[in-house]
Amino acid sequence: MNQATLEKTDEQETKLTQIALPHPKVELPEVPYDKDQLPEIRKLDTMIIDCANLRAAVEIVSGRFERMKQAASTSCNGTATEQIAGLMKILDAIDEFDNAGVPLAKLARKAFMSKHASDDEFSSCYRETYSAAEEGLEDKIADHKTRRAVVSVMMNEYRYTPRTNLDYLEQILSEAQNARDKAIEQVVSGAETDMMVADFKKGRALVDLLQSTRNKLTLVRRLDPKSEKITAILEMVDAKEKSRQKEIAEARESTRFPERYSATNAPKDAAGLEESMRSDLEHSGFQVEKVCIASSWIAVHSPLGVHLYNQIDFHVAVHSSIEEEARVGVLDILYVTGKTGTPKLTVPFARRSTGRVGQMLKSNL
Repeated sequence: MNQATLEKTDEQETKLTQIALPHPKVELPEVPYDKDQLPEIRKLDTMIIDCANLRAAVEIVSGRFERMKQAASTSCNGTATEQIAGLMKILDAIDEFDNAGVPLAKLARKAFMSKHASDDEFSSCYRETYSAAEEGLEDKIADHKTRRAVVSVMMNEYRYTPRTNLDYLEQILSEAQNARDKAIEQVVSGAETDMMVADFKKGRALVDLLQSTRNKLTLVRRLDPKSEKITAILEMVDAKEKSRQKEIAEARESTRFPERYSATNAPKDAAGLEESMRSDLEHSGFQVEKVCIASSWIAVHSPLGVHLYNQIDFHVAVHSSIEEEARVGVLDILYVTGKTGTPKLTVPFARRSTGRVGQMLKSNL
């Protein structure tokens, strides 16, 4: 298992992919006549409902997309931990959109396009149906006063074609791919710069640079597993690390596990939260040596201010993902974010994000 990745259990993946189309309650116009005798108006009603269903789905997808765009502006500067935490936030938002926003968008598009090929086709069909409904009233409604009342309703309630937002949905999907590409390029560009200055670094500064570069590339690689650029830079990192084993060993020797977060807003049940995270990670195959909370609880809201869930960060020491290193007592230091999945501060966590921020020796715990 690659320990520097954004992870989801099988159960979490299932929850994310159980996507259902919204079916909002639609208040259809009332006409002073039996609609069953007016098939064109019934068809207009059906089209209005189709449009409302699509708009409701687009609204949900748009909200998720806005969250992803907000996350994309997260800074990835600072310490190694701050860089990984920022990148994890960006990737987590992309991951959520990929697993919840994109499937809903595709499902809504498929449902709508099974009846209407495009926005233009929908608009054209709606106008033609409206005209046919209006023209057929004289044959269907003999009473002049009733017919005028129906025409009045049609003019006020049915005349204007409802907006479908299908084009906007397509735009969101296109821009979402651009956000993925931007996240990859941001990390790759920074890694290329790191490699240009690596030979001017020595000692701990060099080790920190190489490890930070590897950790960020490993995280972002999940967005493009076949990226030749990422593979090439990781190979450069490997080569430089192999030639600087003494400095790497010294850095591991001097690294200590971070202290538990202890500010006044620290959770009072820290030990229980740590144990829950330990159990979660061990269930996924990690060999955990130590866990400590690294932040307070953070409430996560939607762009509209809705409280979605809570999250809290941890530092975790686990056996190195490289078997040869693990055998000699090398530990990976992970930065892990646990998410509740609901506004309640409850565990076990519904999801988590994980990234490696350094290495140390087990003997120094």
